[in-house]
Amino acid sequence: MARHKTASVQPPEQIAAQLREAFACFRAMNPRLRIVVTVSPVPLEASFQRNLSILAADCLSKSTLRNAVSLVTDPDNGIYYFPSFEFVRWLCPLVGLQPYARDDGHPRHVSNNVVASICLLFAKYFSNAGVYAACLAKAGTIDSMREANVSFSSPLD
Repeated sequence: MARHKTASVQPPEQIAAQLREAFACFRAMNPRLRIVVTVSPVPLEASFQRNLSILAADCLSKSTLRNAVSLVTDPDNGIYYFPSFEFVRWLCPLVGLQPYARDDGHPRHVSNNVVASICLLFAKYFSNAGVYAACLAKAGTIDSMREANVSFSSPLD
């Protein structure tokens, strides 16, 4: 059946409009809701875009989603971006961490130490000091990602 289907990438503006619609629904339930958006760092395994290699399809998909998210992120209105995609795809290689396959050899599984580091950074920027301290104590020493000079807009700024 898939051979008879066509796939297309929605433009970032259309995805952003869909996100805004979802956010409006969430805010109808809780007007004070703070929203954190991210892009998954897990690579695509397959694509219906026959004219692109999986590498190109993955890059296009992530780039389109990241662009759409940049259109809706607005810290002044409680919509934040958390860069888990950038941590895994770009920061890890720069600081010498193996982002994938370290634990089970699967090339699409984000390594546990990287997940722990991302969770710790999320707690640092999107929770209170007590939650962050508890996470830090539980995590112990987590690799050099914790010392990386990472900053972004968060509700605690």
